[in-house]
Amino acid sequence: MNKISICTVCMNRLMHLRETLPMNIAQNKDHGNIEFVVLDYNSGDGMEDWVKSNMQEHIDSGVLKYFKTYEPKYFNLSHSKNMAMRLGSGNILCLIDADNFAGHNYANWISSVFDAQGGNTIITTLHKDRILYRDQGGKLCFNRELFYRVKGFDEALTGYGIDDVDLVRRVEKAGGNRYFIEDEKFLQFIGHSLEERLRNYPIYHKLEKMYMLVTENREQKNGILFLFNDKTFYEVTFNYNEHMKNNLVETYHGWTIGEHGLRTGLFNYKDNKLVLRFEGNEERVLDNKDPLLYSHHNGESSAWTQIARNDGNYLELIMAYGECINRKKYMKNEVGGKSVNDNGWGKGTVYMNFDMNTPLVIN
Repeated sequence: MNKISICTVCMNRLMHLRETLPMNIAQNKDHGNIEFVVLDYNSGDGMEDWVKSNMQEHIDSGVLKYFKTYEPKYFNLSHSKNMAMRLGSGNILCLIDADNFAGHNYANWISSVFDAQGGNTIITTLHKDRILYRDQGGKLCFNRELFYRVKGFDEALTGYGIDDVDLVRRVEKAGGNRYFIEDEKFLQFIGHSLEERLRNYPIYHKLEKMYMLVTENREQKNGILFLFNDKTFYEVTFNYNEHMKNNLVETYHGWTIGEHGLRTGLFNYKDNKLVLRFEGNEERVLDNKDPLLYSHHNGESSAWTQIARNDGNYLELIMAYGECINRKKYMKNEVGGKSVNDNGWGKGTVYMNFDMNTPLVIN
């Protein structure tokens, strides 16, 4: 019988895990050869205490393995998933997000699919050219050997999104065959806000101010200036293609960052002016007349308006940046075919089932 590891990463999402995990175990523990792997990615919301108080019977039975790492300060989607999957011992490794329900007899269905379709099966909702179930894109199952062959999720993808699309495509290129989850009972999830989705990422915490370029063609091209509290900045140019708005694999609802659409550097304030020093030592000085910035550069004048944190566009633009920058890397992986994670993947130290005397080091 296939041994199935159902792996879940959680960082400050206890409000979701306490709903999904008990039900996922109850509806699938009868598979006969299954383990649930939960990686507490340094949560600070009482997750460890909740697991101790409510899930001990499953730990004692061996159905649940609870791991905690104390190393990360912020959430890293690819690294955390790689850690969790590497902690699974099954020959079939499955990933379920903390806000997803597995569904009744999901494990039995997984096992039957692999028996019928073979060891190179990829169980996914993701099609090569479209994303039908955005909130279940991370619901994936792979043969252990195939997952390890491609070295897991690409840890160069640091923003939100597209990590699952990239992984499935690389596994497919390595010989995997997609088999799609279509039964609605396996596609249930807990909806949540954009802020809940982003608040554990470093960009959410480190972003000091955000400005948008004032332009007449904002619906086609958008300039965004991100200023961070470590005095670094990103100047990002987003381009919109109406014909690609439904292509969620290659674009974020039609938006992309072009080849030269991301410029970085350091900034400082001097005499009530914002000074941007780009990599390569190009300098630009902007008059700071809060909430506007005015620039006179290469004979052209421009204005930037501040996007406040309570503005509806604020979180959407953070989301767009992460999604678009990850898509740039995904497209490089797709075209270039180079290996990922050459310096290792899923590395770190974890502690199993509250045993602080026995650290487990993943190299």
